[in-house]
Amino acid sequence: MEKRTEEPEEVANNLWNEWLRKVSVVADQGVGRRRLRKEIILDWDREVAKIIQLKNHYRKIRDNSQGEDRQSASREHRILRKQAKDLLTKRRVEKQKQLNDTLISFKGKNERAYWNVIYGTKQDITFHS
Repeated sequence: MEKRTEEPEEVANNLWNEWLRKVSVVADQGVGRRRLRKEIILDWDREVAKIIQLKNHYRKIRDNSQGEDRQSASREHRILRKQAKDLLTKRRVEKQKQLNDTLISFKGKNERAYWNVIYGTKQDITFHS
């Protein structure tokens, strides 16, 4: 059996990695680590997604064709673009109306919840459907 001798640089790197791993484990157990992330609120809507998918399909057809096919695809794309825009506007108005109704419902009863809604935090907020 040959005894392999490690390079000093390799030994130092191994010691450093082992020390770093142990310190990280102790820090996680003792203090805890948490990466702060901004909360992402997704308002995904199946109907809007379907319209946008169709709109993109007709845009590709329009871009790759000529003549009458291009005109008909352009017409369909324009119609679907308007539908998507109108639907998104409708959803935005509904969401704003829901927010306004929630704020009105507080009427000085729960100031903390009122300001949490205003500033966008999600503590003690119940939306009425």
